[in-house]
Amino acid sequence: MRRLLEQEDFGRAFAYFRGAEGELTAGDRRTLEPLLERARDKAAELARGASADRLLAGWQAEGLTPAEQRDKARLLANPALGELVAERIDLGEARRAREERAADRQALAEARQAVERGILVEGLPFAVSQRLSGWQRLALGRRARRIAAGDQPDSDPLLLYGLRRLAGYDPEHLAQLDLFTLARDGLDDRDFADLERLQAAVAARREGRAGAADLAFLDREEAVAQALSRQRALAERGAGPPTPANEPRAEALLDRAVRHRVEAEERRTGRPLDRAQLEDLVRELVARGGAGAVSPADPVPAETVPEGGAERSVRDGPWTAARGKTARERVYALTGADPAIDRSSLLPVSRDADGRIVATWPGMALDLLQSLLLPGHVAQGGDWSPDEATRMALDVGALGTGARAARVAAAGGKSVREALDASTLGMAGGKGRSLPTDEASRMARARQMGYEGGYYRGEASGARPASYPGGAHFSRERGYAAGFARQGGAEEPAEFMLRIEKSLAYEDAVTMSDWAELVRNARSRKEAQRLVNAAPIRGAWTVEQFLRLAEAGSEVVLMAGSMAWQLLKINADQPFALLRRAGYDAIDSGRDVLKLGPKGIRLRKAAFDPAKRESSDVLAAEPGSGPAGALLEADDRDRRRP
Repeated sequence: MRRLLEQEDFGRAFAYFRGAEGELTAGDRRTLEPLLERARDKAAELARGASADRLLAGWQAEGLTPAEQRDKARLLANPALGELVAERIDLGEARRAREERAADRQALAEARQAVERGILVEGLPFAVSQRLSGWQRLALGRRARRIAAGDQPDSDPLLLYGLRRLAGYDPEHLAQLDLFTLARDGLDDRDFADLERLQAAVAARREGRAGAADLAFLDREEAVAQALSRQRALAERGAGPPTPANEPRAEALLDRAVRHRVEAEERRTGRPLDRAQLEDLVRELVARGGAGAVSPADPVPAETVPEGGAERSVRDGPWTAARGKTARERVYALTGADPAIDRSSLLPVSRDADGRIVATWPGMALDLLQSLLLPGHVAQGGDWSPDEATRMALDVGALGTGARAARVAAAGGKSVREALDASTLGMAGGKGRSLPTDEASRMARARQMGYEGGYYRGEASGARPASYPGGAHFSRERGYAAGFARQGGAEEPAEFMLRIEKSLAYEDAVTMSDWAELVRNARSRKEAQRLVNAAPIRGAWTVEQFLRLAEAGSEVVLMAGSMAWQLLKINADQPFALLRRAGYDAIDSGRDVLKLGPKGIRLRKAAFDPAKRESSDVLAAEPGSGPAGALLEADDRDRRRP
């Protein structure tokens, strides 16, 4: 009996028990009954497992998606079997996700090897190329051009310092980063190799497979960080040479100089430096100004604080979206709608920035809700524009009462009542309207809607989309954009006008209030703490302490926008999504602008129809009827090669 149960031959064990039950003593039965009870539970579990496997095999043969399989599992009459099936679906999805990530990492590794051999991105095998993301292809393209030109990138000390610090306060996040895409173009060969070694050692320790070399490397990294920290503490007490204080670039240069010197000394002596030697080396470099590499960062002028920065606060608490100051922002806050999603369709579905189909509010519904909220919004002192008042008259008039639009607008305050003039009310009553399509009229409407020109974009694919659901890059340099246009068969890039409401500009200052706003909009406490840890301020701060500190010093300049973007790429789970949640709609590097969503992008030849202000159509709508529209279309065709 015991042997059969140990072998999980439950059928024969039960049959043997039944046949020999009359020969067993009471003591034997008391001994065997608990074993048999556990065996029955185990047999039932195995039977449920077999049933679950048969069900899943059948559903997969039918082509059901995992979501559809979960729905069917919930409807099973046996709840225990349903839970087991759902668990196996989840395990299968997790296994497939791991396999996909492993395949993606392998594809990137093969692509990197090919590029290092001089192969262009366009020459990569299709099986490799199809697994690369757009950002990875861009990074590989930059690397290929550098190799072809024999160019070596200069290391960005702030990028390097930020990633090394991340290893200290969130090694798990560092282990998951795609360092090549994030940092290869910003680090020289030596620093990038050191960083990859650090990431590999961190990942190995996290997974319990670190060898002696990995542990020794990590010990040295931690010892250097501790020596630098002790030297800063001595300097603050006046017991040692001064170290850079709250000067991120100087601190980063000192950190890099110390690590390079430690590596050189250990290579020369053939053994690791002890604590006393590390302290002496750090003290020497600090006294010499980081081996000539350390100099104070250029101060950020106070007048570059972004407009309105002093008004932003963190009183709403962590991770809560502040109520918007415009009617549109209040609509987004009320509905939970994502501002970055294209809502040009009349259907309640769209595609997100990753191209997935998602359920969403149609733009028409949000427009109508905004019009209904506008009077109360204005009465409470909220911001408004004449375009919003015009749209309100159109929307409410579309419901059948132009006169009602006037009364609703009047209830919102004198400013809105004045905006609804006779011509606006006439449109609301159903009269046709015709927008002038001459250049001067269109440019006047563009300025009133907040658009500025001078941005160019070439489509390397040769096809210009009607909208950019995930945003797009634009350049102020026509010649730079022309290079992409020629790849797609066009002689010249298209000229665009952009409406930028809040940008993270490289040359502008990022204040305590700005950074606190990003911390508040983090998706998790862990992400928020990483952002706090990354902030270039002295001391260790919790999220709550940092937010209180930001309230007291909201106008204190922390860093330039370029450094803020580097820190976001390193520490945020999804930096673009975080910026959008914090109200940003663009990243401005000086030469180029990256729009973070589909709104506020128009071709220069667009109609600039105020009634379609929120449309993501780059023409919105194209003045395609009549001679003017024909001329504009001809102008666009002339930009293409025959």
